[in-house]
This record gives sequence, structure tokens and C-alpha cells, in this order.
Amino acid sequence: MLGDCSFWSTDYRSGFATAHSSLSVGINSSSELVSVILRRAAAERQYADSLIPPAAPRHDGFEQLEGSLKLGYESLIRVGHSEAKARLRLADELERGIGWPFRKWSDAHKGRIDSSRVLVEGHLG
Repeated sequence: MLGDCSFWSTDYRSGFATAHSSLSVGINSSSELVSVILRRAAAERQYADSLIPPAAPRHDGFEQLEGSLKLGYESLIRVGHSEAKARLRLADELERGIGWPFRKWSDAHKGRIDSSRVLVEGHLG
């Protein structure tokens, strides 16, 4: 039993305004979350791109060397490619697995809230 704890007023308008205001905060929070997730995915893609060296090695540099310096260079290239692939997988998962599905749900939820608001306001009017 709600008793005195109820926020519903005699005409229901102030209670409805309070409820809708809380729902609006949730809608805004969802939008901010989607934005952060998609920005992170973009940052991961950008970082992955920076880890991949130019496509063709120069033939006057490490291509002519032998020994530990060349091995170190080749190791950096391999690690960079592996790291880039991992970052791209993370970016894809953030976008396809979380960001876009949550954005789709959030947009639909906002539509439901907005249409419900119109319906309730019509009944209260």
C-alpha cells in the first residue's frame, strides 16, 4: 500500500510528469551509453590502423639486414599485426554486439515512451 508515499496527485498530472521525467532520464542515459560505446569502437579502429606498418618494406633498410636487429624489426611487425587484429575484433564486437543492437532497442524504447506519453496525456486531458 502506497498511502502517503504516492506521488500521484488528485488529477494525476504531477505524478505522470514525475514518472515521465524519470523515463526521460533513462532515455538520455541510454543515448549517452551508446555514444560512449561507439566512440570507443572508433578509437579501437583508429589505434588498430596505427599499429599496421606501411604495406611494402623499403628494400634499402631492414630488408638487407640480418641478425638480431632484423629479427626485432620483424617481431615488432608481427606483434603490431596481431594487436591490430585484436583491436579490430574488439571494435567489431563493441559495434555489432553491443552498440548497434542497444541503439536499436533504445530508439524503439524512446518511441514507446513517447507514444505512451501522448496516449496518457490524451486520457488526462
